[in-house]
Amino acid sequence: MTKTKNIFSYDTVIGQIFIAETDSKITNLYFKKPSDFKNFIFCETKIIKEAALQLNMYLKGKLKNFNLSLNPEVSAYTKKVLDELVKIPYGKTISYMDLAKKISNSAHARAVASANGRNPLPLFIPCHRVISANGAIGGYLGGIKIKKLLLELENAK
Repeated sequence: MTKTKNIFSYDTVIGQIFIAETDSKITNLYFKKPSDFKNFIFCETKIIKEAALQLNMYLKGKLKNFNLSLNPEVSAYTKKVLDELVKIPYGKTISYMDLAKKISNSAHARAVASANGRNPLPLFIPCHRVISANGAIGGYLGGIKIKKLLLELENAK
């Protein structure tokens, strides 16, 4: 049985975003219209609307932690990485190497960085809080400009 995938778009201070859900759980946040857009029903559901409200509060500096039902559809390893990402406190950063140590060992920093880059729920699962060991900002799905803005918003150290 095929599950209904709903999606809706919003204009935010960081640009247009698309939020998707299935079975009342947020599954994706996109910084541009997804290539498989035709597989979704364009509909603002209750959970998508709540996610957008919380996201706007976060972007205004009025919310530090999201309270949403999330269901990222990822591999078991990526899920392990995402589970660690949600533990990074607002305003703090961690290096890819330190994140790898929490999951397995520092030799897996590249695998962790790769899994971090596959986060289907950026912002809601704060992959922007992960930086290089030398303090460099590293990459970000939404682009470096947005990552810098988010870290500045959180006054991340």
